[in-house]
Amino acid sequence: MRILLVEDNMGDAKLIGILVETSTVPITIEHVCDGEKALSYLESNSKDHTPDLILLDLKMPRMDGFEFLRVRMNNSALSAIPTIVLTGSDAMNDKELAMSLGADMYLIKPSCMDEAETLVPSLLSFMSSRCLGYADEGSGMDGSTG
Repeated sequence: MRILLVEDNMGDAKLIGILVETSTVPITIEHVCDGEKALSYLESNSKDHTPDLILLDLKMPRMDGFEFLRVRMNNSALSAIPTIVLTGSDAMNDKELAMSLGADMYLIKPSCMDEAETLVPSLLSFMSSRCLGYADEGSGMDGSTG
């Protein structure tokens, strides 16, 4: 699985990278630090390098997550890529706006290691629910219906 991580906080990006390394599912992360760089990355890569998932922070310099979602919503190629907002904001209006702009899921960044350890299983469960064949290592589900 390929993930594009759009995150300006290097500490958060590093933690997500560490958590992904513990996954039994092979995951590759490409990291950019704002929405503008995410759009450049997505526009400059071939279909073979399109990420399977975008993990998007909201509060970033240059182009924030909301503006990225606005651009994504109006681009059929970009809107086809599942996008999960991963943010420190637990404000209901941020969640409502992100979801109205087409985010597929809204997660609050983990504040402790116990919460952090549930992040990758949550991502895999989401991807499994979209029938993309990723095993849900958190619950033993593998995306099959039997």
